[in-house]
Amino acid sequence: MSRIKNNSLYKVFISSFFVALFFLSYNQAFSADIRMVSTFHNYKVGDTIKINVNVNSKTSVNAVSGVINFPTDKVSLSSVSKDDSIISLWAKDPVFLNDNDGSISFEGIILNGFIGKEGQILTLNFKAKKEGTVNIYFNYASVLANDGNGSEVVEEKKSITINIKETFIVLGEKLSEAQIEEGSKDEILKIVEIPKEAILKIRKIEEINKIPVNNLVILFGLLVILILFLIIIYGIYYISKFKKYIRKRFFIFIFLFSLLSPLPSFANDIINLNAPSLLPRSELFISPRTGDFIVGSTFDAPIYINTLGNDVNAISVKIKFDPRKLSIIRPSGGKSIFGIWVEPPSYDNQKGTASLVGVIPDGIVSSSGLVATITFKVLSSGDTNVFISNDSSANMNDGLGTPVRLSLGNAYYNFTPKIPDGVLVFSDTHPMEGHWYNNNSPIIRWENSDTTEGFNVILDNNPNTIPSTSILTTNSSISYENLKDGVWYLHVREKNKEVWGNPSHFQIKIDTNKPALFKPEASILEEISGTRKYSLSFVTTDSLSNISHYEVGTIEKKNEIEIASPVFIETESPYIVPNTTEDSMRVIVRAFDFAGNMQEAYVDLYPGYTLFKSFKKYGAYLLGFLVIFMLFELLFHYLFGHHILSHVKKAYYYFKGMSDYPKEEEKPTEESVNNIDK
Repeated sequence: MSRIKNNSLYKVFISSFFVALFFLSYNQAFSADIRMVSTFHNYKVGDTIKINVNVNSKTSVNAVSGVINFPTDKVSLSSVSKDDSIISLWAKDPVFLNDNDGSISFEGIILNGFIGKEGQILTLNFKAKKEGTVNIYFNYASVLANDGNGSEVVEEKKSITINIKETFIVLGEKLSEAQIEEGSKDEILKIVEIPKEAILKIRKIEEINKIPVNNLVILFGLLVILILFLIIIYGIYYISKFKKYIRKRFFIFIFLFSLLSPLPSFANDIINLNAPSLLPRSELFISPRTGDFIVGSTFDAPIYINTLGNDVNAISVKIKFDPRKLSIIRPSGGKSIFGIWVEPPSYDNQKGTASLVGVIPDGIVSSSGLVATITFKVLSSGDTNVFISNDSSANMNDGLGTPVRLSLGNAYYNFTPKIPDGVLVFSDTHPMEGHWYNNNSPIIRWENSDTTEGFNVILDNNPNTIPSTSILTTNSSISYENLKDGVWYLHVREKNKEVWGNPSHFQIKIDTNKPALFKPEASILEEISGTRKYSLSFVTTDSLSNISHYEVGTIEKKNEIEIASPVFIETESPYIVPNTTEDSMRVIVRAFDFAGNMQEAYVDLYPGYTLFKSFKKYGAYLLGFLVIFMLFELLFHYLFGHHILSHVKKAYYYFKGMSDYPKEEEKPTEESVNNIDK
C-alpha cells in the first residue's frame, strides 16, 4: 500500500513539474515588452538621433501608453513622428517638453490588435547638443492585452543609452539579438579612428541587411504544428477506450507541448546600418531663405557652403526653380570661392534648372563660403521654392575625392503683383520701390492737374487696398514720421471731373535696425614655403532687408597709435588677410544690409610679433632704465648713508649743547664702559 502511494506521489510530482513548466511557457507567450531602438548608439555633437519606440508582443495587444524622460542638457527633442505607427487611434497625441527634465507622453489604441515583433509606436528625433552619455528611459509604460479585460501584459521596459562625442567615425556589424539587448560580449558598434582614405572604400555602400527568418525555421514550425494536430486527433480517438493509458502518460504530452510552445520566439530580426551616414558632412544653402518681391523686380540669391570643419575642394551645385514664376538673368555674379570653373555656369529658363561646378585648388574650411550668386527676375505672383537638387555634390580635399554628405537648405519666396497704374506717385526720400531704406520719415508726392477735385489717401501694410470714394485731401503730397519697420503701401485715388479713377499704390520699405551682432573667426594658414597667413570667416543675418555685402578694413598699430580711418574694401567670407610685417593689427569687418544699416565687428591679429622683435624694439629703453636706476641707488646710498646723516648728528648736538658732542679722537675706555654697565 505504501509502495503504491509513493508511486502515486511520484507521478503527481512529475506531472506537477511539467504542468508548471507548461504554464511558465504559457505565461511567456502572453507577455510583451516595450523598448527604444536606434541604429547607432554613438553620435557626434550636432547629429540628429533617430530613436524608434517599439513593442514586442507574443499575444494580441490593443492599447499602449507611456512617459519617456531624457536629459535636456545633452539632447533636445526636435520632432515626433507618427508615420508607420501601429497605433490606429490616438487617445492622447504625443506631447513633449524640452524643459529642465525633458519628457514625452503618449497614449494610443490599436483597433484590430497587434501581435509580433518591433511594432513601431513612435519615432523620436533628438538633436545632440553636448558631449557625454545620455540615458533615455521610460518613466512609465503600459501595454494592455486584446482580451476584453485590458490585462496588463508589459513585462519589460527597455531604455536606451546614447554616447555623444565631439567627432568620431563608426563601423558597424550585424550582431545577434542577445548581444544587442545585453550589449555584452561584443560591442554593437566598434568605434575606431580610421584614415580618410578608408572612407572611400565604403562610400558606395547603401545598406547592409541580413535575412530575417531562415526558411528551415519556418518549415520546422509547420512540422511541429502538424505533429501537435495529430497528437490531438489521437487523444480524442482513444480517450474513451484508454482513459487509464492517457492518464499515465498525460504528463508526457504536457512536456512535449511545453517544449514546443516557445518555438516562434526564435525568429531573427533585421538590423539596418546606413553607410552614407558615416561620410563627412557639409551644408549647402541659399540666402535669403525667405523673401517678398514684386513681379518684374530682380533679386540676388547667393549660395553658400558650410563645410562643418571639413576640408572641401570640389563642389557641384544643381538648382531647380519654377520657370513660370522665375527666370535667371545672370547665373553667377561677383565673387566666388571657386578658383577653377570645371564647366561654365549654365541655366535653362524653360526647364527651370541651373548648374554650377567648380574646384578650389587649395581646398577650403569655412562656415560661409560663397559658391556663387544667381540673379533672378520675378515673372508672376504667388509662392515658390528654389531647390538645391539632391544631385548636388562635394568632395574632400584628401587626394582621393572622398564624397561629402550634403545637407541642402532650400529657399521659399513670395511674389506680390505689380502695383497697378494710376496717378504717378513718387518720393524724394524713398525714390525706388522694392528697395529698402533706413529713413522712417518718408515724404511722398503725386501728380495733380487743374481738373483734379481731390484725393483719398491711405497708408497701410496691405498692397491691394482700394481707397473709398470720399475726398480726404486736396494736397498733392504727404509726410509721415517715425514709421515702424516693415513694408508700407501708400494708396492714392484721384477724383477728376467728378469721376474716381483707379487707385495708385506706392511701396515703402523701411528697415532701421542693424544686422545681428557677429564675431569674425580667424584661422592660420600654413603655406609650403613656411609663410603664415590669416583666413577670416564671418557671417551674420538681418531680420528684414537681409545682408547686402561685407566690407573689410585693416588697421596697423604703430607705436600704440591706431590709424583712425582705414581703407575698407568690399569682400566676401572667407577673407585672406594680406601679408604684413607689423607686430599687431586689427581687422574690422562691416556688414551692411540692403537698407544701408551697418554692424561692425573686429578681431586683433599678431602676424609679426616675436620675443626677439619685442626685445629689439624695446631693449634700449629697458637698458636705459636700468642704468638710471643704478645711478640713483648709488647717489641715494652715498648721501643718506654717510654725509647727510653725519651733518644731521652735528646739528642735533649743536642745538643741544657743544659739550655733549663727543669728540672724534676720544675713544671709550674699559673703565668708562664698566661704569656705563653699572
